[in-house]
Formats: sequence, C-alpha cells, structure tokens
Amino acid sequence: MITLKQYTENILESVSKTLNLNSLQREAITKQVRKYSGYREYRDTYLGNKRYKKPQRTKRQSKPIDLYKLDELQRRTIEIALKVNRIDVVKFCQNTNKREHVDCRRQLLYIFRYYQDYTLELAASVFNKDHSTVIHALRKHYDFIATDRFYSRSFNQLVEELKSNNIIKELL
Repeated sequence: MITLKQYTENILESVSKTLNLNSLQREAITKQVRKYSGYREYRDTYLGNKRYKKPQRTKRQSKPIDLYKLDELQRRTIEIALKVNRIDVVKFCQNTNKREHVDCRRQLLYIFRYYQDYTLELAASVFNKDHSTVIHALRKHYDFIATDRFYSRSFNQLVEELKSNNIIKELL
C-alpha cells in the first residue's frame, strides 16, 4: 500500500517533469507543500523532526490594581468594600478570579457607575479593565441582586457602610 508521503512525492515528481522545473524550483515547491500541508509528517519534516504545536492562545494578562494611583475617594470606597466582604487587600489587588473577589469588584463597579456618576471608561480604569467589562458586570449585578440572597445582603451592607462614612449619598 502506498503511503500519503509517497503519493505526494509522486505527484510532485510528475508536476516537476511536466513544468520542466530545475532542482531549485522543485525544492522550493516541495518546501511550500510541506510547510502548508495539513499532514503531520510533512510538518515534522519541514520543521526538522520537531513536533508541530499550534500556537496557544494566551490569556490576556491584566495588570494588578495599584491602589496608590487612585484618588482618596476611590481608595476609601475600595477599602470599605473589602472590609465588608472580608477580603484581603493584597489578594484583591492581584486580579484573581475567585468568586468573592469578582463579586466585590462587580459591586464596586456598580457603586462607581451609579452612586458616584463615573463614566464606563473611568469606572473600568480603576480596575484596569475596559468599558465592556463594566457593562457585563452591571448586567451580572442585576441578575445576582434578583436571585442571590447572599450577594444582595452583602451589597446592601456595603451601601449602608458607605452611606455611614459619607462616601455616597442616597440614589435618586
């Protein structure tokens, strides 16, 4: 039985004879076939018997939150939110995807957006995110307020704590 490699070599040989290609042209065509072939043996030979690996999609690394670049109001708001949600400041600033941290970030984005009248871009810049992240967080915030008792209780505690510290006023 003829292998795929032998079959391709036979086709390349007949093409080179038909087109009267010299050895350099034939080698260039062979390299192109090996390079763009979907078959592993050609990719391996072209890459020098190294295993072909698809380039992995890298997760976009977001920068950690720098509390020192924030103004006093933002810093106090974040500190109170972390105290209410019982989260360590250092771990929160590392941008982890733990549920507690994401919930706290979501609550803070809601407060920055609606209680402190930040634009989407400004609220996102506090956490080194973009505006679409804020839109998503606000939608999820509404969902969790309606369905998750623990989330809504912690958010209400946060709002009451911020009101008692004169950071936010009543929402109209």
